[in-house]
Parts: sequence; C-alpha cells; structure tokens
Amino acid sequence: MVKNKWSLILILFLNCLSLPLWAITIEGTATSFAQASVTLEMALDFVSMERKTIARCTADENGFFRLESSEILTSETRVFYIRTGRFEGVFYGNCNGHYTIGIAPISEETAIRYDKIEFPVALINGSDSLHTSAVRYFKKYETFLNAHYYDYALQEFSGSETQRVQLLKHSKNKPDLFPTDLNNRDSITTSNFRKMVQNFQDTVLNSCESQLVFLQQLRDYDMAKMEMVAGKSKSQVIAELFANSSIPLHHPAFVQCAEMIFSTLFTQNPKAHFLSAQKALQSGQLDSIELHFAKFPIIPSLPNRQLAYAISLRDMLSRNQIPIALHDALLQQLADRTTSKEIKNCALQLIDQAHHCKKNALATDFTSIDLKSKPHQAKEWEGKLTYVFFYATWNGYAMKQLQATENMANSIQGDFNVVAICMDDKEESWRKATKGKKWKCQMLYAGNVPELREIYCINALPHAILITPDGKYVQDYTKLPEAGVGAQIEKWLLAHPDQIGKGTWKEN
Repeated sequence: MVKNKWSLILILFLNCLSLPLWAITIEGTATSFAQASVTLEMALDFVSMERKTIARCTADENGFFRLESSEILTSETRVFYIRTGRFEGVFYGNCNGHYTIGIAPISEETAIRYDKIEFPVALINGSDSLHTSAVRYFKKYETFLNAHYYDYALQEFSGSETQRVQLLKHSKNKPDLFPTDLNNRDSITTSNFRKMVQNFQDTVLNSCESQLVFLQQLRDYDMAKMEMVAGKSKSQVIAELFANSSIPLHHPAFVQCAEMIFSTLFTQNPKAHFLSAQKALQSGQLDSIELHFAKFPIIPSLPNRQLAYAISLRDMLSRNQIPIALHDALLQQLADRTTSKEIKNCALQLIDQAHHCKKNALATDFTSIDLKSKPHQAKEWEGKLTYVFFYATWNGYAMKQLQATENMANSIQGDFNVVAICMDDKEESWRKATKGKKWKCQMLYAGNVPELREIYCINALPHAILITPDGKYVQDYTKLPEAGVGAQIEKWLLAHPDQIGKGTWKEN
C-alpha cells in the first residue's frame, strides 16, 4: 500500500515536470530605442483589455534589443505588444517561436505632438510568417473598407446614425465599422455589397494562409460584422460562429464581433424580451438572468452566453445604465459559477477595472526622484491632501498647466501637497525645463514608463489626481488648474479640518 502511494506521488510529480512550457524570442534594432527599456506584452483578453508583461530588456546604445520569455503555457498564435515609453508596435506570432523584426525610424515631430505613437513592425525572419500574412490581411481589409463599405454605409445610414458615425469614428473597440470619409459617392445596393463581402471572404487569404486558424478567425469574424451591417440577423451569426464552447478572448476580431452582437443584450427589443431582461437584471441574481434566457434562448452555448453577460454589463456600466454595485455583484456571481477559466478571469478583471482610478480607490505606490536626485515614494504623500499633476516638457499645453499648478500652489492657503511629476523620456530634458527657478510644487521625475501610465490610468498628458491623506482618490475625475480644481481643494480642506497637518511631507 505504501509502495503504491509513493508510486502515485512520483507519477504526479513527473506529470508536473512535464507540463509544456513554450518560449518566444523577439529581437531587432531601432535607433529610437537606444538605451531605452523595452517591454513585451501578450494580449490575454480583449474584453477587459488585459495584457501580461512577459519580457523586458534594455536596448543597447545602437538600439538593439532581445526580448525572451520561456514560461508561456500556450503555443497558440497571440497578439504581442512591443513597448518603450509612449511608443508601441503590434506583432503577431506563435508563443513558441524565434523572430527577428525591423522597426521604422520614429519621427521626433510625431513624438512631440502625440502622447502615444504606434510604429509598424516588419518581420525580417522567424519561425513562421504569420505576422507578414496578418499585416497583408489588414491592408486588404482597409482597402475593402475604403472602396466599398464606406459607400454602402453612407447610403444606408442617415440622420442620427450619421451623427453616431461622427462620434464613434475613432472608437477604440470598433474603429473600422463607421465611416471616416463623409463625401458623397456612387451608391451601392445591399445585394451588391453582400456579393462584395462574399468575394472578399473567398479571396482575401491564399491557400496557405487559409490553413492558419488565427487568420481564418480574423476573416470570418470581420466579415460577419460586415454581413450584419448589410442586414444579416444576429441570431444567424450566433448560430454560425457562437454556437460552440470556444471563446478565444485573446482574438481581437472575435471580441469585436461579440461586442457588436451582445452589447445591447439587456436593452434590445422586442418589448417582451426587454421587460423580462430588465426584471431579471434588476433582481441582481444570475439565476434569474439564466431563467430569462431559458425563456428567450437566443444564445444556446453557455460559455458564449456568459461572455455576453460580461460584455453587456461592462458596456451598461460605461453608459451609466446600471449601478456599479449591481455590475460587481453579477460579475462576481459569474466568476464564481463559470467553469471557463477565461470567463472567470475576464469577470474579475472587469470588476477590478470598475474601481481602478475611481473615487475611494487606493493610489498605488511608485518611486521617482527630485531635483537633487533624491528618491521619493508615493506613500510619502500619506497624511495630507495631495494634488498630483503629470506632464511632459514636450507637451506645450501640459507646460502651460504646470505653470497654472505652480500658481495654484502659491495662492491657496492650507496644508496640502502639490506634486508635479514629469514623464519625459529623458531626465535631462526635465532638468533643462525646470532649471533656474524656485518651485513651490514638489518637482519629481518618473520617466515615461508604461507601468506608471497603467496604475494611474494616464491616457493622455496632462493628467491630474487628487488623493486624500489616507491615500484614496477624492473623485473619479480630477480637474486641471485652469478648470477650477483650486476651489475643489479649498472646499475639501474646509470640510476636513481634522485631517490637516498630519503629514510628514518635506520640501526638496
């Protein structure tokens, strides 16, 4: 009996050792990367937009970098992001491959004008040619949109839809579903448009590319969006593409198609469905929602139905159609009950995002340096109300707001911190811009690191947050100085006299 027990333990141990771990290496040279920190991220979930950092290195003086990761638990094709500062490039490849890439020079003028720059990545050689095929597909798809789709959309959609087109033409999640060129062109009938869609679907991939699952899905889900625009029913698309248990949340086209179908899951017509869905939703119980969809079986596949719940709850919260407590409660139930690891992780990520950088959320600690090169940590702010202003010297508007921040620090009476954090790529540019002036603000340099942008939800510069003495966000959104944040600070100081003067903050 003892012998059998130890044999079983040995077998389990050997099975653990034999779990497959895949390795990826991406290397290349970019002159603009010289001596910069370069990060490799892998997209995990395009619903919650979660990424995982899998490698990081410092490029040499010539801009050569080598990103390696040997602990990936899948060999599937994935979307990777190569990042340095505010520059980002997309790469498509297998998690078990070795690739050499090329990156075009990045214009300094472009870098000055914009916070985030996307640079094209070209595959020089590698374990497979998926990236080249994906880039070729996207170019053909863009040509199709410009040549045919926008004409059809302009003819079919008018009035409020045209306004919606103008509002959503730069949408993050669905940038290719709305016209960007509003010039009148020759009309195209729906039947002809459908034929064009079918012809594109039949010819866009060559025989070798058609064997690659990632490209097949890219084509099929993109074309399903076009077909729905042309009148194909959502139920038909669900039956064709969302009927099985497969939910590749790491595939951007799958998620975009799912969002187009499921975003209005609880708010769509007919009236009977809407009333029943709203009643089930307001109950706050996942069981009631399941009973509703047993009555209206529009999504037979349980994993895809759970995906639909996640997408719809996310979008309703962003539109202020449900309270955050209901959003969190239903997603937590979903995470607790689902057997899908992907859905569970997605639901938990959405809950976390709903509170990240919001009122009462805890500010995350990080390290920066002052003008004397002394390191500081964000936890030093504890004990005082703190206004934190993020800027970059290359951003003219941010520099104007920096001066307004300094003026505010000098004019408001009260015991509080004003901290200005520079996110320039190079420390010397920060020192040059701040040299020769005595600052009331605490002047710090953090650099343009992606992690700082993420933990403080910095999508553009300038950016500001107001933090309570116990390290929590005062509001979801903090105004800039010229928008009147000074009045908000004075109001808070008057309302919380017992929390003033307890800090340990020290000037430079």
